[in-house]
Amino acid sequence: MSTALWVFVRPPITGHAKTRLTPRLGADGAARLYAAFLHDTLRTSCQPGFEVTLCVAGEPEHASLAALQRRHEVRTLAQGPGDLGAKLDAAFRRALSHHEHVLIVGSDAPTLPRSYLRAARDALCRAPVVLGPCLDGGYYVIGARHALPSLGPVRWSSPHTLRDTVRVCTKAGLEVALLAPWYDVDTPSDLDLLRLHLRLKPGAAPATARELRLRL
Repeated sequence: MSTALWVFVRPPITGHAKTRLTPRLGADGAARLYAAFLHDTLRTSCQPGFEVTLCVAGEPEHASLAALQRRHEVRTLAQGPGDLGAKLDAAFRRALSHHEHVLIVGSDAPTLPRSYLRAARDALCRAPVVLGPCLDGGYYVIGARHALPSLGPVRWSSPHTLRDTVRVCTKAGLEVALLAPWYDVDTPSDLDLLRLHLRLKPGAAPATARELRLRL
């Protein structure tokens, strides 16, 4: 069976997307950059062996996602209610009803190498849970072979997110495989790192590199 790869996204709407980058880019520029993130994230995700689904915060058929759906030929589903832990729990339960292995990624790491997703898939053959650490204390991917224990104790969007998630899983007796770290882009300092990376290697995220050339 192919591995389910669910990409958590939100519609790239001005004033609602990447708002922490608004002081640097303006509300419209931040939304446009996030739209580029989505294209590069799907470029990375849509590879052999993965069945990709967009898991959307809000309206899954929002007009701002239409071009993305057509270009990459992916289906969309709505995220469940609640905080990120509740959304992840609902997504895993739904995806695991049809797949043996499930990976969930965010849409804030447009330069993530394709090989990292393959490494995450392979790690699930050795451990029931896999996490890809981010430099800010969170993670760019979480994968599982069966439903996770409640992630209620996890402090989301904090330096403790990865550590809390590992603690919850190990407390439930689940081994956690940790992958090589990567970075995501949430803050102006992250944006500086992204800009430097793409100046040296624009092919790592072509749509994002083009948008940055327009914005910065």
